[in-house]
Amino acid sequence: MGLFDNLLKNVDQKKLNESLSGLAGELKKVAEAVNEAIPEDARQQLKQAFEESKSSGGSPAGTDPEALKAAQARTDVSYATASYEGIDKEDYDIELPEDGMDCKGKLLEVLAADFPSYEVFEDVSPVTLGGTGRFMNYSLGIYKDGAPKLFIMIIGKTTTRHREYRWSKEQAAKAGVPMINFIGHAPNRYWYIKERLGKYL
Repeated sequence: MGLFDNLLKNVDQKKLNESLSGLAGELKKVAEAVNEAIPEDARQQLKQAFEESKSSGGSPAGTDPEALKAAQARTDVSYATASYEGIDKEDYDIELPEDGMDCKGKLLEVLAADFPSYEVFEDVSPVTLGGTGRFMNYSLGIYKDGAPKLFIMIIGKTTTRHREYRWSKEQAAKAGVPMINFIGHAPNRYWYIKERLGKYL
C-alpha cells in the first residue's frame, strides 16, 4: 500500500464530503455574482466571440497576430494619452492597450517627447565606432552633437546568446557608450521606458 493510500484510509470521508459540498456551494455563489455583474449585452458578445473562435479552430481573440495588429490600428493609445490612473504601474497582471504595441515605436515616442535634444538613428552599425568584423546592429543609437550617448538593443529570448550581439556590446563598451536592452515581447510600458532612458540621458 502506498503513502497516498495510507492517507486516504485515515481521512474522515464524511467531513471531506461536507467540505467539498460547502466549497462547491461557495463557488456557485461567486459564479452567480460575477454573472450578475456583467451586463447582458457584454455576456452575449463574449459568448459569440468564444463560439466563433471554437468554430474557426482559431486562437482566442487577442492572440492572433493579425487580429492584434488590427486592434492596434484601431486604438488611439500613445505616449500622450497613456494613463496609469487607478492602477499600480508595476502591476503587469493588468493588461493595458499599450502592452501589445511595438517596442521600437514606443521608444521613439518617448525619445521624441522627453528627450528632444537628442538625435535618434535606427539600425546603427558598430562599424561607426571603429569596429571591424561581424556585428549585430544596434536597434537605436541616441546621439547628441554628433557623438553617441546611448545604444539600445531590442532583443528576443535568445538574442544575448549570439556572438554578434556580444561583439556589439563589447564594441560599445570600448567606445565608452552605454548599451541597454529592451525585451521586444515584454510590455515595455511608457513609464518604464521613460525611467530607464532617464538614467542614461
